[in-house]
Amino acid sequence: MTREDISFKTSDGVTLRGWFYTHNSRSASPLPCLVMSHGFSAVKEMSLDKYASHFIRQLSLNILVYDHRGWGASDTLPSQPRQELIASVQSSDMSDAITYAQSRKEVNLEKVGIWGSSYSGGHVLWVGAVDKRVKAVVTQLAMMNGLGRAAGQPPVLTPVVSSDSTKPGALSTAESFDMEDLRSYCPSFHIHHISPTPLLMTLAEKDTLCPIDIGLEDYSRALEPKELQILPGGHFDGYISPMFDLTVERQTAFLKKTLCA
Repeated sequence: MTREDISFKTSDGVTLRGWFYTHNSRSASPLPCLVMSHGFSAVKEMSLDKYASHFIRQLSLNILVYDHRGWGASDTLPSQPRQELIASVQSSDMSDAITYAQSRKEVNLEKVGIWGSSYSGGHVLWVGAVDKRVKAVVTQLAMMNGLGRAAGQPPVLTPVVSSDSTKPGALSTAESFDMEDLRSYCPSFHIHHISPTPLLMTLAEKDTLCPIDIGLEDYSRALEPKELQILPGGHFDGYISPMFDLTVERQTAFLKKTLCA
């Protein structure tokens, strides 16, 4: 396995940066590629390297990991503030990441999958439904529905986390310790259009940020082929052992029989 720092341009000219993991395969043929991005306010160094390293050790594929625009190593537009969260823009950037992956000689153009966690876990549902270049979708602990804003009201800056649950905060729960407007966010609206692309949805029983009942209702509307994994922990437990081990074991098996078949 080798990892290189990479950059690519979005459709509106923003430079996004990340890592490209190349599988040390002796095969002369291009390999599948998994495109991965993180959740709400998170950057690639926050456990995505852990996930990517596991997948590439177990599977014959390449992996693209990137930071959302305005976060981590990625740029944003001169007129756009950093750390701004606009779901539709991030979803469009994900399709641009797929385009970049397909431009690499190591990548099989017909075998690109997407993986998202939390906020990006919602993005992959939308992109998987509308971008039919996607051949496998893995979503974990996904944010299925966002917050609506009254028409005409200006956007509000909100702390991502707060130790005081009585004060405003995007993640002000017992599981969490500047957010731009979430707008009306419902990435699962077209979840039934992901089919016939295979879908794996990972949920957590004790998730208070992305409640399991919402995830199960959305899963019920997805069409086959689909798979469901339910973890016994909370929203962040999938990033640490032993829940991490359960999560990646199931996701690895899913990717092996779908993307890497």
